[in-house]
Amino acid sequence: MKRILIVDDEPIARQHIRASFPWEAWGAYIAGEAANGEEALRMCREVNPDVALIDITMPVMDGLTLLEQLRSQFPQVRCIMLTAHRDFEYAQQAMAGGALGYILKSPIDLKAARTALERAYSDIEKESELTANISLRNSLIRNYRYPLRKEFLENVLSGILSRRDEMLKRGEELELRLQADYYTLCLFRIDHLSQYAVKYQPKELPLIEFSMLEIIREVLDGLALGQFELFPCRFGTAAVLFTGSRAPFTPAAISEWWAECQAPLRQYMSIGLGAACSNPFTNLARLRMEFVQTEKLLEHRFYQEQPRPVFAQGLAPFQEPPKEPVLAAAESFGEAWHSPQPAEWERWIRSARDLLLTYRPHPQWARSWLKEQIAALPEPELREAAAVAEDATLHECLSALRDAVLDWRTKEQHKKQLRPEIAAAIQFIRHNLDQELTLDLIAGKIQLSTSHLGHLFKKETGFSVIDYILDQRIEAAKAWLLNGTYRNYELAEKVGFNSYSYFCTVFKKHTGLTPNEFKQANKPFIST
Repeated sequence: MKRILIVDDEPIARQHIRASFPWEAWGAYIAGEAANGEEALRMCREVNPDVALIDITMPVMDGLTLLEQLRSQFPQVRCIMLTAHRDFEYAQQAMAGGALGYILKSPIDLKAARTALERAYSDIEKESELTANISLRNSLIRNYRYPLRKEFLENVLSGILSRRDEMLKRGEELELRLQADYYTLCLFRIDHLSQYAVKYQPKELPLIEFSMLEIIREVLDGLALGQFELFPCRFGTAAVLFTGSRAPFTPAAISEWWAECQAPLRQYMSIGLGAACSNPFTNLARLRMEFVQTEKLLEHRFYQEQPRPVFAQGLAPFQEPPKEPVLAAAESFGEAWHSPQPAEWERWIRSARDLLLTYRPHPQWARSWLKEQIAALPEPELREAAAVAEDATLHECLSALRDAVLDWRTKEQHKKQLRPEIAAAIQFIRHNLDQELTLDLIAGKIQLSTSHLGHLFKKETGFSVIDYILDQRIEAAKAWLLNGTYRNYELAEKVGFNSYSYFCTVFKKHTGLTPNEFKQANKPFIST
């Protein structure tokens, strides 16, 4: 049960709030009351409320000042403002100051009040889960001392530790086994790192990193390849330094370790690893130079369709292709994507792949060249669908470009088959999902009667207008949930729902999951 604190200087108003809401049914009870801000601060120390309902206009300390004090002294308390119509401008200020919502004191709107409280409950549960994760992460990190290992490597890379004897001494203090005749450095990086990282809040990333490091450590321990030391680097990148009295870490042995890591990483974290390995070296003082060179090898992942370790030995350098075939490919791009024959477009994709694989220019050059071709596409929607991600491979870039053009052609063909009025209605709906969409409004925009629009829309699309709007709103919500830009209650408004609880009901009816369940189901699972 959530603890509620009511803060209002009018006893009648407090009584009204106590009696008007079905608190028990809403999973809450009134833990205390206060007549002004100063009393509220004292009550917070006594009853530790989860949610404070705060009137804006009060003597001694007003609601806005109290909100600021609560954020400073009791940040765990979620605040919802109690307001009359005349105070609406102050309510907006309170929202900007950290309040999660507001409730009109008169007339009481039970649905709006419950929506505001559910928003607060959701925020509390999310914070509780995050706090538990952070506590677990801090405990685990202390046990394995990864931060100190990361600091050691940073000191090596920055030149603070540059001599072999300095590294050995500091390593001995950290219980690192660095005394050896031979070393092999292996760097690994999460595939599609930028896309993976945005699925999580910044506070969650250390736990993600720790989970990845522990999986790698456990696999290495299980394979018994020999001595090794594991170092975290930047998020998503880590280093393994193999050490020994000889150089037993052959490409075959390292490839075996890398392959063994893939299965648990994909199973528990939904990630793949790119990897790059140095040649064996004998002087520990070369670690900084070997790191820089090995990190550059990771760029060769661009030309791999499936990830596998990149080894320094025998690897050809990047080479910019001659101007003639590059210009020829660029000139044929427009003809190929305009061609009514899909085979012509497929042929251009294959020729571009062959050109880049033959010469293997630097990935930055290849991506820039592909971006130049994409910029020539006519529609913003098409250019967006074909956009080149900075950590995408050549295969993924060309596949995205190929599929974007083919899908766009299919949609354009479908648009030509639709009556222009229905195509205009669909475009209007898709561009205004955050607005209140009614049959009258849409019919007026395309100059049809409501009955004629309803008949034609059903005939052309197989959906009623209302069902199509709802379907598009849910599809947009699913995309935004996975993107993670908005909180759930903000998202509900963005896709046209005035009530967060109603949005949750409709979303579950269409998907079988609540918005939080959908987000969790599509978020990589971390097992610790």
